[in-house]
Amino acid sequence: MGLLTVSDLTGLGQTTLECGEKPGLGPGEKAMCCPGIGWVIYDSSESEYALCERARGYMGTDSSGAVVSDDLEARRAALEERRSALEEQRHQEAMETIKMRFALAQVEAQKRAIEEAQSAERRRKIAKLEAEETARRQEKYTKVAIAAVLGYTAYRLLT
Repeated sequence: MGLLTVSDLTGLGQTTLECGEKPGLGPGEKAMCCPGIGWVIYDSSESEYALCERARGYMGTDSSGAVVSDDLEARRAALEERRSALEEQRHQEAMETIKMRFALAQVEAQKRAIEEAQSAERRRKIAKLEAEETARRQEKYTKVAIAAVLGYTAYRLLT
């Protein structure tokens, strides 16, 4: 490792005054003020190490090392457009998820209603069969009782 030069220390002690007000951040985003570039918004999972240098390399610089402003504005606009498109895509995906859950809930409710109707029909049929069986048994007991009375009466008449 060599000695640090003054040019190596240019970023030390920088304040956010050069960048202005911190921009609004989305979920999982962080922002860092980079001299000559402004605010650099990055994913919280990315390393902050050499972030300004990576941003400067991405942005493009002229021969003096300053960021080319036309290119910067175009890239910012493209980034904002891409961010808007991603937000719209997330919104659409969320809406699709809600629609799918709603449709699934309707299907499940219809399935439960059909199952309950079938169960009620089975219970009605079972109750009908039990009533018919009870009526047959009652008729049989009545016939047996009549036969017993007639048999007893005949016995008493014959003896």
